[in-house]
Amino acid sequence: STASALHDIGKIVIPESILNKPGRLTAEEFAVIKTHTVEGAKILNDLSVSLGGANEPLLEVAHAICRWHHERWDGSGYPDRLKGDEIPISAQVVALADVYDALTSERCYKAAYDHDTALRMILNGECGAFNPLLLECLKECSEQLRRELTRSEYDRGFRQETNRLSE
Repeated sequence: STASALHDIGKIVIPESILNKPGRLTAEEFAVIKTHTVEGAKILNDLSVSLGGANEPLLEVAHAICRWHHERWDGSGYPDRLKGDEIPISAQVVALADVYDALTSERCYKAAYDHDTALRMILNGECGAFNPLLLECLKECSEQLRRELTRSEYDRGFRQETNRLSE
């Protein structure tokens, strides 16, 4: 989980005008966005080198997650079009969590989907292909996810209201 926090570190090299664009990205803009996986992996590799090239397990896992969290089980992902178990399990898990988070979070270009809609979209393959075993795990923990999502929405609303009152 610690390594997963670095999965999008490569986005620091992506122009804000693309990252925060409210509408649909052009093909050229999407090509730029897709570079965040390789750029992030380079950043983590450079960090490892600057630490003396030590095989730091946390950085190794973070590198794998960062580079391959947009790969898909059927080989349709990027940047290397890995397929099935060629994708490190850490990157597979983060890919699934990242899609769920993207669906259930409000973004500058879309409203948040509710838990049931997000789950249905993922399980129906609308967000890419995932490891069937991980999809079973997702189904098994879906009620816990629903509770966490509900709690985080409450917490977010509470913080916003507290901030508004304090101002």
